Amino acid sequence: MRHFFAVVLAFVFIAAAQAAVLADHPLLPRLPGYDIHESGSSDGFDTVTLQDFKVKGKVEAKLPLVLQGRVTARAYTTSAPTRSNLQIYQNYETALLKAGAVQLNKGFTRSADEVRLGHHIFRLPAKAGQAPSHVLLYINSPQLYVLTVVEPAAMTQEIQVGELQDQLKSTGWATLYIEFDTGKAELRPESQGAINAISELLKQDPKLRISVDGHTDNVGDAAGNRKLSLARAQAVMAAVVAQGIPAARLSAKGFGPDVPIADNRREDGRAKNRRVELMRQP
Repeated sequence: MRHFFAVVLAFVFIAAAQAAVLADHPLLPRLPGYDIHESGSSDGFDTVTLQDFKVKGKVEAKLPLVLQGRVTARAYTTSAPTRSNLQIYQNYETALLKAGAVQLNKGFTRSADEVRLGHHIFRLPAKAGQAPSHVLLYINSPQLYVLTVVEPAAMTQEIQVGELQDQLKSTGWATLYIEFDTGKAELRPESQGAINAISELLKQDPKLRISVDGHTDNVGDAAGNRKLSLARAQAVMAAVVAQGIPAARLSAKGFGPDVPIADNRREDGRAKNRRVELMRQP
């Protein structure tokens, strides 16, 4: 689940398996008569970034507003709507305010037309020792609305230093799938685990030198992708250096789409090609 907010938030999350049985979030059930649209719903650790043009009205907090944690997104649809946009909004507004939530977006007119096509953001009271949870409500029409709940949760560290060591020892390189927003080179918060693993790898082997090589799929201009892949590799290198690793032990290269490892005609192949490789240097 990686590129957020096209027109409807939940539709840009990677879909849950079609065979999965999706349920409402325990905090907020669906309105009667609506069904979960499976291809627009998912669960998992992720980051939600809200920009000005994606929020209904305005928020006082400085944008972009970045929310990270366990994300539960549900798109609800009906073929026979019995409620207006305003009724959908007021049902959830009332329920959330009763639960102690504060609405962060303001400056919109409470009418059937004005409450749609923008995210309403509610912040729930924080539990002891935790960050607050947030609820996002997006109303597309009486036929479709989306609820997204972002709860505080720690990311599960899946990249292990030992695995990187084994790959470098056996093949001379190790592949990492570090997530970036489309067309950008800024590291996302969930990339911190990979950065930590690279740093620890270098700390455990003081003689190790590596090249951080960036790769992309073949979508877009090849020259632009080479420049982008280099910028991403440099961002990874800079983050590792910031953890105390001498810059002389690392270098960065960008290959763009020139070294694919999978079929660029398929989305799963393009996803494999969008990668960062660590190459052992002499």
